[in-house]
Amino acid sequence: MHFSIMLKNSDPFLHNMDPIPALAQTRSWLQQSLAAEDVAALLPDSAISTISHGLATRGAVPNLPFFGSEFDPCLLIHFAIACQHCKHTIAICKSDAHEAVILDIVGPIVKQHVPLRCRFHGCQGKGKYQWYNYISDNGKHVFCGPTTALRCFMLTSSFGVSIAYLEQLHFRMVREHASFAGEADVAVRFAERSGLTSKLPKRLRLYISQAWYLWRICVNVDRLRGKGASIPAVDLSEDIEAIISKHWGRFAADFEDSTAQAVRAAGAAADVIVIDGNAKNRRLVCAAALRHKLHSDVLQRTIHVCCPRTPLLGSKFCRAHAEATCPSAASYDYEVVGHEVLGAVGTEDRQSIQVKVKKKDEDVCLWVDEAVAHPDLVRQYFQKYGLDKLDAATARKRKRASERKAQQASMECAMAKVEAEWAQMTDAEKAQALPERSAPQDLLAVGCKTHKESMAEIAQLAKTAGIVCACLSSGIVVLAREVFGCESLSQRYFFVAELLARYPECTLVVHDDACHLHKFALARADMSANAARIAPPHVKYVCDVFHMTGHTNEWCRVHCNPKAPDFAARLKGVRTSVCEFTFTWLSAYKPQTKHMSEWGFKFFLQEMVASHNEHILDNLLSPSEP
Repeated sequence: MHFSIMLKNSDPFLHNMDPIPALAQTRSWLQQSLAAEDVAALLPDSAISTISHGLATRGAVPNLPFFGSEFDPCLLIHFAIACQHCKHTIAICKSDAHEAVILDIVGPIVKQHVPLRCRFHGCQGKGKYQWYNYISDNGKHVFCGPTTALRCFMLTSSFGVSIAYLEQLHFRMVREHASFAGEADVAVRFAERSGLTSKLPKRLRLYISQAWYLWRICVNVDRLRGKGASIPAVDLSEDIEAIISKHWGRFAADFEDSTAQAVRAAGAAADVIVIDGNAKNRRLVCAAALRHKLHSDVLQRTIHVCCPRTPLLGSKFCRAHAEATCPSAASYDYEVVGHEVLGAVGTEDRQSIQVKVKKKDEDVCLWVDEAVAHPDLVRQYFQKYGLDKLDAATARKRKRASERKAQQASMECAMAKVEAEWAQMTDAEKAQALPERSAPQDLLAVGCKTHKESMAEIAQLAKTAGIVCACLSSGIVVLAREVFGCESLSQRYFFVAELLARYPECTLVVHDDACHLHKFALARADMSANAARIAPPHVKYVCDVFHMTGHTNEWCRVHCNPKAPDFAARLKGVRTSVCEFTFTWLSAYKPQTKHMSEWGFKFFLQEMVASHNEHILDNLLSPSEP
């Protein structure tokens, strides 16, 4: 038998390690080593415990992985040997070390996290602790990479995750839809085997999700820096939502540019693009109606939608719209009582909304621009307007639920009659017939409501309408956008404008509602040159084969039929239902995305889609042999 054992007797500092995790790690390592040599059956558990205790007390520990410039596997030290500012040799501060738990693919690992510090007078980094992957600077944890050189990612001085674990987690999320909660449960079970459960943080799921988000953020920042972008270092102690919101514009643009370049480099055809909406991946949004503007730089037009921010816990509104009735509102002699119903995208860019104001105790009303009215009054009006819409939707749900209950009651009466008739039937007659619906005693055999013969009222929540995606026939997602309120024609029109601006070679758009989009774009072709570019006949709109059966209008069958001669030739070999196949994969993230906040939702889906595209592009460039 060959055992790799590191003796730490030569360094007195290592004797300060907690003997409990050292013993637990030694025991776990010894069991694995014996099992690998098929000797475990020869030794009883008591003998393994005795040997483990002897090795641990004598300073022998398993051969732990090296993550940085540490000279001993029980330590964790940043790989730098000189100060990044003054280039002088940096000091190792063993007396300030913290015991750290690192999640690895083999289970939790306990090390002593040793900081470094520059002591050169005049250096701007003097006195600042440099931990493995960040520098402590006035309460901030400033990331120091690059990410390609790291072998673990420390969130704090006492907890981190190995890069191998994060890469495995990322690929499992992409290919197997793994969740942070599930991976946390697995990590706890691994910790139980090595006796390190007490070393793990109580909210392990939160720590794992933070590690993944911050790691992917730093990877994106490093990639942008490599392309010449000037981006400040990431503060790992800052709120993740705040970090993503600051960099989202660059992250999204880089994803779309990189995808377009990779598509053209792979020689993938982009003259036909399929677009469709996915209502599964939704999230909660603020109920304040018409408080956000979606602007199209291509069309120079604006759409007003609901506030996209995440509502506060226990509220239907975000922080900006959660205030109750403003006390100062009573000091005004007028109130906002209505607003102009905004139409679709028109000939003018409507950046603001017309509101109807009314003098108190009078019937005098006046239409003015919303900028003229006091912002508190406008906010209160749209807050109430959003709540009224939610209450109306809830009332409709309740009405439908009461109608279903009445129908169910009548069905139960009918079932009771069937049951009476059933009791009067002979055994031979029973063998030849079964009731159309289950008897009440069968439905009530167990207390759960998992049978499919009753309906439950669903609570109405303010949510996004999902996302709109554009896919190539190969399955590559070239563009994705959130939609609010509903999958409106105006938002899809904006989406097509952005899509064709990035892929001008596209002259045929496949969509399940191609007829309406065709007419919508054609009616606005005179707005600008870009509007004319995305309207027929420059771009044609055709329905996919799967949804064509639902189009009964004769105009649709003539102008949007994929089986028409002029479309059939171009669609030969094109998977017109590719979005449906992609959504089968993407919709599996629904249990996770429905709980996410605004920026976490966008960043998470973009990372998943980017890895999904990378997998398809690899297959296009290096097709596997049959």
